[in-house]
Parts: sequence; structure tokens; C-alpha cells
Amino acid sequence: MNEYKTLTLQLSPENWASLEAQAKRVNISPEILANQLISCYLPHAKVYMTPHDALKGLCQVRQSSSQTDAVDIIRYSRQELEERGIF
Repeated sequence: MNEYKTLTLQLSPENWASLEAQAKRVNISPEILANQLISCYLPHAKVYMTPHDALKGLCQVRQSSSQTDAVDIIRYSRQELEERGIF
């Protein structure tokens, strides 16, 4: 047996009018429409990282990546271009 919980929402007059109008269009109550909207949205809701978690992730990427010197990359690229006769 499903056990339902009660949730009280405070909506702006604009949001209430929009919810009520849409509910009338599909011939259901605003409460049922709100429940349907929540049921449809939640499975697809994105989980966002906190700034702290994002920085932690960036630190892990930096630690796991090889240390590459920009000067070495430029030197290698220039050498490769000279060997091809382009530079």
C-alpha cells in the first residue's frame, strides 16, 4: 500500500494562475497536476555540484594528469615544424 505524504507549497499568484489554467485545460485539479509535474521532473533533475566539490574534482584531475611544461610543448612543436620545412 502506498503511503502518501502531504506537502504545502506557497506559490506566487502568477504561478498559481498558470497551474490552475493548465489544470483546467487537461480537466484535473491543480493539486493533481502539481503532483504529476513533480513526478515527471524529479527523475530527470540534474544534480549540481557545490563549488567545493567542483574544486575538489579539479584538484584530483590536476594530480592525476601528467606534468607538462608549456615551454617543452612549444619547443617540440617548433622542432617538428622545422623538420617539415614549414618554419
